[in-house]
Amino acid sequence: MKFLNQLLFACAMGACAFAAGAQEAPPLKILVGFPAGDVGDVLARLTAEKMRPLLHRSVVVENRPGAGGILAAEAVKAAPPDGNLIMQAPLATMVTFPYTFDNLRYDPIKDYEPVALLAMFDLAIVVHGTSGPKSIAELAQAARANPQMANFSSPAAGSLPHFFGLMFGKSVGAPLVHVAYRGDAPAKQALLSGEVSMLVAPVSAVLELEKSGRVRILATSGSKRSALLPNVPTLKEAGVDAEGSAWLALFAPAKTPKPMVESLSRAALAAVNEPDMKKRLSDYGLEVMNIGPQGLAEIMARDHKRWSAVIKESGFKANP
Repeated sequence: MKFLNQLLFACAMGACAFAAGAQEAPPLKILVGFPAGDVGDVLARLTAEKMRPLLHRSVVVENRPGAGGILAAEAVKAAPPDGNLIMQAPLATMVTFPYTFDNLRYDPIKDYEPVALLAMFDLAIVVHGTSGPKSIAELAQAARANPQMANFSSPAAGSLPHFFGLMFGKSVGAPLVHVAYRGDAPAKQALLSGEVSMLVAPVSAVLELEKSGRVRILATSGSKRSALLPNVPTLKEAGVDAEGSAWLALFAPAKTPKPMVESLSRAALAAVNEPDMKKRLSDYGLEVMNIGPQGLAEIMARDHKRWSAVIKESGFKANP
């Protein structure tokens, strides 16, 4: 009898375990359209780690690099809207690409549900540390007066720094010429060697050069001063009507049920807003945000309006 009771108990426990296993949620996969190790990948992995206990499910990051995030965007567009696959995408993939690629196979507005805006980062207007102008007013005056001063470098053609430089030039009445380089390092070297008179790049990419005195950061691009450069004015503070920050955000496939989107949003924002996360991400030049689906949709609409005009006027196309 004792043996029979033990056997029944064991069977009951086994059935419970099977039922629990059957009901266990599948892992949440976050696609990142860039290689492992870049700042976006770091953000996604730190966020995934913090989301696991909040969602009570496994959260994994998968890198799907290629075409500036386009491959990841196409994969998420085609995924079932079941809350198991989302992507972390930068502003360029979701805002500027529709205006630089003629045959983009996804629509950033129609094909995705905004989930959460995780972090923003500002751009910097940078000049040579010793020979460059001392202020935005001096830079603008020099660029208007001397065509040799009216050029700037950026990390890539079609990047946000490229378009922000053009926005800055138009705002100060100087027809700046963009000189594209492949990455931050050669773009910075072009400024240091005198090939160009100005550089537009993420703040975090030029901090060390600024600290050493080799470059001077004249202004930053955000609506408020960068936490990394509290003594440097924004362009608006310097009297220039130009503003625009880059961001990284989460998106789900279109028609993902609203409760799923809201649950993912709450977990992601709670994750990045933990004090230790804010500190770690600030070391990468990222300012943590707390913006959910509706706020992200509004920011996307604003940024489409802001950048479409600049890009169309530039005539730039990324097509082969």
